[in-house]
Amino acid sequence: SKEEEEKRRVRRERNKIAAAKCRNRRRELIDTLQAETDQLEDEKSALQVEIDELLKEKERLEHVLAFHRPSCKLRDGEGD
Repeated sequence: SKEEEEKRRVRRERNKIAAAKCRNRRRELIDTLQAETDQLEDEKSALQVEIDELLKEKERLEHVLAFHRPSCKLRDGEGD
C-alpha cells in the first residue's frame, strides 16, 4: 500500500542519514587517531635523538674517567 511504501521510504532515508553519520564519525575518529599517531612518532624520534646524545655523553665521560683514574690521588673511600 501507499502507507507502507511511504514508511519504507522514510525508514530508508533515516537509515541513509544514520549510515552517513556513522561514516563521518568513523572518519573523524580515524583522523584523530592518525594525528595522535603522528605526534607520538615525532615524540619517539625526538626521544631517540636524546637517547643517542646521552649515550655519547656517557661514553665520553667514561673515557674521561678512565683517563683520570690512574693519576688520581683520591681512592675509593679515602675522600670522606
